[in-house]
Amino acid sequence: MAKDRHRRMAQTLGCLVASMTAGAVLLHWVQPKPDRSATQPAELVAHSIKQQWRYIRIDPARKDGRIDPQETHFFVDREGALSWTQAWQTQSHLGQNGVVRIALQPSANTNKVTPMQWQTTRWLMNLLCDKCRIPERNIVLADTLAIPPANGRRGPENSAQASVGQLSLGGSR
Repeated sequence: MAKDRHRRMAQTLGCLVASMTAGAVLLHWVQPKPDRSATQPAELVAHSIKQQWRYIRIDPARKDGRIDPQETHFFVDREGALSWTQAWQTQSHLGQNGVVRIALQPSANTNKVTPMQWQTTRWLMNLLCDKCRIPERNIVLADTLAIPPANGRRGPENSAQASVGQLSLGGSR
């Protein structure tokens, strides 16, 4: 009797393992595959420029962390993830002509920029300056943003009054 019970339990467990394995294989097979041709941000910027861009403006996004795609071309969240809006893909001017708008997601009740957010933003600024031929002096940083110190130094980079045009995008002055 006990031997029969062990045999049935082994069969039940074996069927359970087999059905779970078959289910996992089936789900893996029917799951959509990632698009290998997904556009990388650098490719998107380089291949979509149809307008003459002369300035870059960096502002905090709304306090609730949401973005209005009618107000910005690019958005950088607190973790440094970059996204772009339809306005960039269609090369639409938002407000002033020739201004690329970048919104940074604010930290909780502050306009403090995280190091990862600033790293992504600097990368995007470099890319836009290069591909759109925008001079560094034409980058405007909202005076309400508190950017992280460059290599732990205090200086114009940490001042709320600093414009990005005063910064060296390469990280050294």
